[in-house]
Amino acid sequence: MLFAHDICPYRIGSRVRVAETNEYAKEWPGIYVVTCIRWEFQKGDGTAINISIASDLELQAKNGDTDGWSSDDLLPV
Repeated sequence: MLFAHDICPYRIGSRVRVAETNEYAKEWPGIYVVTCIRWEFQKGDGTAINISIASDLELQAKNGDTDGWSSDDLLPV
């Protein structure tokens, strides 16, 4: 059985940026913080990870984060 920490290289609080190969990279410049990691096991083979990120300014303003990212979409900073 796989667990989220076995297949996701990030942890809550990790600093990341959106990979240049991602189609939305130009809309997401800068550095972000991983705020949530969900293992969406109901989506097929059990390896679907849904990562949420937010900028420091969004966190300070207590705004929400944005989900829908995979570990392939992000790069460590």
